[in-house]
Amino acid sequence: MGLDKPVGQRITVSGQEGEVVGLVRDFRVTSLRNNQDPVILGIAPGLRFVYLRLNTADIQQALADIGAVVGRHNPGYPFEFSFVDQQYEKMYRSEQRVSALSRLFAFISIFVSCLGLFGLAAFTAEQRNKEVSIRKVLGATVAQLSALLSREFLILVLLGFALAIPVAWYLMRGWLENFASHVGLDWWVFGLSGLLAVLIALGTVSYHAVRTAVRNPAEALRSE
Repeated sequence: MGLDKPVGQRITVSGQEGEVVGLVRDFRVTSLRNNQDPVILGIAPGLRFVYLRLNTADIQQALADIGAVVGRHNPGYPFEFSFVDQQYEKMYRSEQRVSALSRLFAFISIFVSCLGLFGLAAFTAEQRNKEVSIRKVLGATVAQLSALLSREFLILVLLGFALAIPVAWYLMRGWLENFASHVGLDWWVFGLSGLLAVLIALGTVSYHAVRTAVRNPAEALRSE
């Protein structure tokens, strides 16, 4: 408003004059989808809403007391109330649905992928059983053999992760642009996702990799 020292000055807003008694930090009274305009808080004769912070554990008794006061001073209108957290829940209900569905489908996708990796690891370990046995006889350690069997799966996971990064970035950026106030897409979010993908893949294929690496070579080479 162009006021260097507004406290103590009198201003007129919407035909009502009043004195500025203080300033508060910026805060939101609208959805994060919209830009927040300047806000003036005041007490006017036509008061319709009162915001109260309840400092009690007995909410029902507090509401009954407030209702009695409102009924005594404004008997012509019913006492209606709502909680701020309920208002925010209604405001972002669609985002909560999207979040819940995203978690559900992500879990299903990871579970199905792990099943496929587990079966593929079992098939690969059985195919390379004799190769692993020969390497073990020649002095390869269990760690080296496990890394040998897991390497190709990790390459596929990293390749899939590299292909998913631009798609995820594009979709997330488009979704965040629906909000006037939103966080940025930091690189560590994608890095953490890639690390989790690698750990999940290792945990899935490590069973067959270690099981094949510790097996007695004589069992696989007996037919040779």
